Amino acid sequence: MDDPTAVLLDELAANAVAPSIVRRVDGWLLRADPDLPFRRCNAALPFASGIASVPVDVRIDLVEAFYRDRDAPARFQLLAGYGPTELDEVLEARGYGVEAPVTVLTNVSMPGAEDGHPLPAVRLGADVTVGWLRDYRQGWDDAGTAGRRAAAYATVMKRLGSGGVIATVDLDGAPAGIGLGAVERGWLGLFGLATRPEARGRGVGTAVVGSLLRWGRGEGATGAYLQVEDDNTTARSLFATVGFSPHHRYHYRILRPTP
Repeated sequence: MDDPTAVLLDELAANAVAPSIVRRVDGWLLRADPDLPFRRCNAALPFASGIASVPVDVRIDLVEAFYRDRDAPARFQLLAGYGPTELDEVLEARGYGVEAPVTVLTNVSMPGAEDGHPLPAVRLGADVTVGWLRDYRQGWDDAGTAGRRAAAYATVMKRLGSGGVIATVDLDGAPAGIGLGAVERGWLGLFGLATRPEARGRGVGTAVVGSLLRWGRGEGATGAYLQVEDDNTTARSLFATVGFSPHHRYHYRILRPTP
């Protein structure tokens, strides 16, 4: 890995959204949490640390057994510089398909994300009420998936303690947007940024990001990062307007069922 910052940022993201179950296998982190619907919480992270005493194929067998015992698919989060250099090719040969290519964006200027127009008011707090989450979920048109993710991030927030904050926005008396920030080692990570469909185009996302950046600066962060899937062009456009640019990429490999 030419840029060690990429490995650092993925480590910080792993800490910020920590699953309830973590097992270490010769430097690889095996992560699982049935209550958190995030790939990164249910994927092996093959860090290069460890004594590498176990052959790659044996380690993959151990990963597959770990997830099989939990009735979950075996999944790896892969960034160049993690683990054996041939791991991506080995997994492909074993039937693993590519899933959710992701770009990590960074912002080292840390502006306030003001766009010159009045923005909705943002509340920063350590928690979000059950009623707010209930009403927020009702605004989604995707069978509650996005609302479940918002509730899961509220659970993550409780694990972070003073190192994190939740930003929420109301419009017209109803919940409209949410985002989570976590600071570690001078970096602010942004997670769970989302706006209800009917509230889009009214500055909710810009307001949430701006408030989190200002909070992060107050907590000593000099840079910010976030992850966005490559096919989410709307989010990528928003983040570009507030100073984020591509830093590095990673992808997942998931074991496909045998036909």
